Amino acid sequence: MRSLLNFLLFLFLLNSTFAQLKRKSLRAYPLAKCNNGSPASFYFTAGNLKNPNLLIHLQGGGKCSSEDECKKRCTKDKPSLCKTRTAKTMNQDLPSFSNNPETNPAFHNFLRVFVPYCSSDLYMGTGNVTYGNNRKFFFHGRHIIDAIVKDIIKNKPNVGNMKQIVLMGTSAGGFGVAANCDFVADQFHAVNKNIDVRCISDGGDFVPNVEPIEGCDPDETDDEAGNLWQPVADQSCMDSLPTGSKQCFKFSSYYDFIKTPFMVVGNYIDPTVRGPCTPELNEQKPFWDNYKQEVHAMADRYIGDKPQNAIFLSNCPFHVSVTKPFAWEEMDVPAVNGQGSLLYKNVINNWLTGDGPYQAMDSPTTINPKCPQGYTKG
Repeated sequence: MRSLLNFLLFLFLLNSTFAQLKRKSLRAYPLAKCNNGSPASFYFTAGNLKNPNLLIHLQGGGKCSSEDECKKRCTKDKPSLCKTRTAKTMNQDLPSFSNNPETNPAFHNFLRVFVPYCSSDLYMGTGNVTYGNNRKFFFHGRHIIDAIVKDIIKNKPNVGNMKQIVLMGTSAGGFGVAANCDFVADQFHAVNKNIDVRCISDGGDFVPNVEPIEGCDPDETDDEAGNLWQPVADQSCMDSLPTGSKQCFKFSSYYDFIKTPFMVVGNYIDPTVRGPCTPELNEQKPFWDNYKQEVHAMADRYIGDKPQNAIFLSNCPFHVSVTKPFAWEEMDVPAVNGQGSLLYKNVINNWLTGDGPYQAMDSPTTINPKCPQGYTKG
């Protein structure tokens, strides 16, 4: 009962303080196209445009990696994720867009941008392909990111005096954040070298390298996607490895190339993003026990290699934390330094302000005690 009351209170506070956003078309940037060729767009909080702090949120929504997948996605399954949004305004109820400082300590007073996902390519693509009966699909996620940054730099007042910019994304958007983090930071630093640019990937590619199940080739899907999307990942990684290397498209292999401060938000087992050649979650328990140990080892390496980076890693099997009230402000996770436990919303705030610890990880062997009953079987 108490959990239900907390949830209802959360919704009440959220609905009374949600952000109202206005649409901006990217029609002026010819390469910023959705899958169907319509010009991409973004939405922004219509408050003080001179605000020195900015959050850019990349929406998630999966991907397609073959002609059949993309046709099905864009005609039947998720057509709204293949074309531009046309509504002039939107109400955004993500807690990271809330105007309430208690609900959203990090971003309540930021200028906030929401980027609708419409390229089906994890925000990495630069290619296009023509299918039968001359139907062309555009995979221009990278171009969309580029256009948004250029438009902000061109049109936002006082870019030269900005203090902090956070690029955040969920699911496919989380993949996009990792791939574009330095790309975005470099463009803003070109006009203001003093901006503190940071990146947060929630529900992205925090997946360990584990032995694939028998008869499965994890590179097969990647090859198909690469041929369709013509993806661009972290440039310093691509410059350092042989042409065609797939290591620059796996976060576990390229995170060390990302020079911009970075935060990972993830789960020991993410039912949606867990690698292409893994068994079902209710099968092969020894595999998943080892998988969680590998995630823990990867997290240790990540914060050891990049101690300035943040992490919020929970042992509660679900996908994306910012969309779940309990994961945002109820489910605390032990601080890595051993000093108490931390909520997701406070880890972000601590990291951005320097006011407290910003690394929190559950044990890989024990489900978080505040993981709701419906999520505990993973």
